[in-house]
Amino acid sequence: MKRLVLPLALSLLLALAVGVIISFPSWAEPAAPLRTLHSGHHFLPPYPNLRDRFGFDSDASDPLTNYDVAVLNAGWYTDWGASSNPAHPDHLTYVQLIRFSAGSDPHDPAQVTVSPSRATIAQIAAAHPGSLWMMSNEPDSLYQGNPIYPDVYAYVYHDFYTYIKGLDPTALIANGGIVQPTPCRMEYLDIVWNTYQQAYGEPMPVDVWNIHTFILREVYGSWGASTPPGVDSSCGIDYPIRDGDNIDIFRQNLIAFRQWMKDKGEQNKPLIISEYGVLWPDWLKDEDGHGWPPTRVSHFMTRTFDLFLNEVYTDAGYPEDDYRLVQTWAWYSLSDDSHYNGYLFHNSSKQISSMGQTYADYTAALTDTQYTDLAVQLWLNLEPLEHLTPTVPYDALTVTLPVTGAVANLGKVPANVLISAPLLGYQAIQSMPARHEQDVGILPLPSLILTRSGLYNLALVADPAQAIADPRRWNNALTVTVDARPDLVISTTAWSAHSTGTLSGALSITLTVVNEGSWPSPPISGTLYISNAQGTLLLLTQYFSIPAIGSEAHATVVEELALPASSGGLYRLALEVDHDEVLNEQDESNNRVEMEVDARPDLLISTTDWDIQSSGPLSDMPSVTLTVANGGLWPAMPVSGTLSLSNAQGTLLLPAYRFPIPALGAGAHVTIVEELVLPAPNSDLYRLALEVDSDGVLDEQDEDNNRVVVTIPIVVTTTLQPDATSMLTSTSGHITFLLPVGTVTTPTEMHFTPLWIPDLPPGPPLGVAAFRLTAYREGQPVSLTLPLPVTVTWQYTDTDVMGLDENHLGLYRLTEGGHWQRVSCPAEQRQPEENRLRTCIQQLGDYIFGQGYKLYLPLVIRSEDGGSMAQSEAQWSMPGALPGLPLRLPPWAIPPVPR
Repeated sequence: MKRLVLPLALSLLLALAVGVIISFPSWAEPAAPLRTLHSGHHFLPPYPNLRDRFGFDSDASDPLTNYDVAVLNAGWYTDWGASSNPAHPDHLTYVQLIRFSAGSDPHDPAQVTVSPSRATIAQIAAAHPGSLWMMSNEPDSLYQGNPIYPDVYAYVYHDFYTYIKGLDPTALIANGGIVQPTPCRMEYLDIVWNTYQQAYGEPMPVDVWNIHTFILREVYGSWGASTPPGVDSSCGIDYPIRDGDNIDIFRQNLIAFRQWMKDKGEQNKPLIISEYGVLWPDWLKDEDGHGWPPTRVSHFMTRTFDLFLNEVYTDAGYPEDDYRLVQTWAWYSLSDDSHYNGYLFHNSSKQISSMGQTYADYTAALTDTQYTDLAVQLWLNLEPLEHLTPTVPYDALTVTLPVTGAVANLGKVPANVLISAPLLGYQAIQSMPARHEQDVGILPLPSLILTRSGLYNLALVADPAQAIADPRRWNNALTVTVDARPDLVISTTAWSAHSTGTLSGALSITLTVVNEGSWPSPPISGTLYISNAQGTLLLLTQYFSIPAIGSEAHATVVEELALPASSGGLYRLALEVDHDEVLNEQDESNNRVEMEVDARPDLLISTTDWDIQSSGPLSDMPSVTLTVANGGLWPAMPVSGTLSLSNAQGTLLLPAYRFPIPALGAGAHVTIVEELVLPAPNSDLYRLALEVDSDGVLDEQDEDNNRVVVTIPIVVTTTLQPDATSMLTSTSGHITFLLPVGTVTTPTEMHFTPLWIPDLPPGPPLGVAAFRLTAYREGQPVSLTLPLPVTVTWQYTDTDVMGLDENHLGLYRLTEGGHWQRVSCPAEQRQPEENRLRTCIQQLGDYIFGQGYKLYLPLVIRSEDGGSMAQSEAQWSMPGALPGLPLRLPPWAIPPVPR
């Protein structure tokens, strides 16, 4: 990775002035000719000449050369456009502007059109590096073409901010000026700001804040400024016409906007007004019957000038400008006398107006501080540093980096300037004309020749002895640090443990070493350490060789070491390149990586299988088959496992039965078959618990996966005949089905499968016993609707229904929606004295015997006067979910209320 480092001092000065750190391109060959350089510094502190703060707005179609603008003593102008060859009469600085227009779908940023085109923007940026660019003009105005919604503006702003900065990182970017800084417009900017933050994860980057400051009525869709798109249309202020020159409103709006900037953390940024004035024509009468003659407009103009220059606000003003609210401003307009007021010149005669004379008289009375302002720029081509390959001998490499430099004078005083580039052995005296008098010359700098790795500080300094009075010393010099050093990084690592014997193994380590620097690295060595989990070093340091690596190239190294413990273990592996610090690297902190190596066995039960089905008494339990796998990275020694069996109530039916597990290599498995003899099987469900390494002999990767508990249902079947009554009884005898003649029209096998209640969906029944009734023909499941009711008898015990009300027991069916629905059977009988419930079903599916309930929740009610509180009970019947609650509560979480 090539490094081009901006010196800290310049970064801090620019951060202080602009609020951002400006970086410089490694190579963006300057245009020929270079028309201007760093003209955007005009809007950065300090501001040595008060006249330079004054600007005006001019129509691009009416050339400035038609007017004697020199009498205005102004410093800058804008014409609402962008130009590769703007006019600079009287040394005026030009500001670039890009226009945004919404597409047919105003909510789609991709449809926003931009003028000029990207290609033209690129040409301008190349010819005028360091310019100030304004991103659109009044995007909040319904009357400026197609307005831009604030969220859309955020995306388009980001697009062109990054585009221009990519072309010219020294460019300064300003937001598009809003019509006026009112609450409505700041709400618009709030949406822009918040959208940008949410979309890009950072505050909206603005180098120079930009607004317009008219005082126009804000009534949606009506004359004046309307209200911005994307905000509540009722947010506007209906300023009367008479307030068009209200200096108090003008001041308060400026203070409010500066406070808005401060609230966003933007107080340390310049604020410019790129358009303001009085728009009402002289013949228009205000609400008091007064018109707008030049004297009224001129009075307002001079009061704003006084405000800008003399009023300070330490809470919200710009600290680098003695807390003034505004740094530069542009009056509207130079010559628009057809529709609006405030014109400085008459458009037809090209003669100065009385308002223009007021402007000129005001600026003429200001001190005209004359100065030279030298600004430098460097372009350095780092491409020759890309992908350098090592030479033999290593130190025989020579690299030539082309260098281009330029110096501009942003002041009005010409000077002969000594320019120096010490590292290049360059020193020359350059004649520097006043700003914008001619194109910026390219300096004939020699190339930077590198013959060895290292840090090179390439400085270009104008007036190194500071013999010239220059108020902006921070832009007189630029030092670019070229980091032509290697930088070795371990980018990827992989390891694997493999067995070298029954209970021994080795660790194979593969690492990729990348040279992310811009200079080849010579052959060096690296080290490998391995320690246990407690940090104790287990092996002596192992060294390995790293070959010479070119810049941005890599090498793969494979090392193997014997693991010290016979049973494997948890290790810490540390890898380091250039451990003895032979290299001078770009980053010395990225040479070492550490990782955890878990070379332990990990036994787990991957599969279990059984086959239990009964149509009558059961005398033994068929065999249980389980697959034990070693999912770890180290062989497992022989250990034992246990198997235990209990009924659904948790009663252990057999003591834990031990079985052997042979040694298993990493990734290996074994199938084990065990048989259990069931003394007196009388339960519908059994719980089989299987555990490997039950004695805890092994140190395993995961100690939580050694045990599995599976439910074994005893499936009972019977074959139904169309002309016969059939009985189906569970193994325990607690559930019996009477299937009458005519239940089926063809022989059908009926299966009764007991279900484990915790595995079922939660619901209102407090379940006691559950089952699934299914039908099969020729071994295939069939969907069957029972034409006649099937009588179901449940014989329970007192223990089964302890705590439940036997008079509210019932049978519930699981619907397709996953809810439990009470089964309605006209012939249902409850016989608590005999612990029996008889009901009926006419559908196959999943069923549960138990007791339903209702849930009562307190309801808090506030009286109409908002005073006293009353409590009532709200009753919700639960068919499986609580209305208004996102989760179904499990039965054990709800006090049952019989229903």
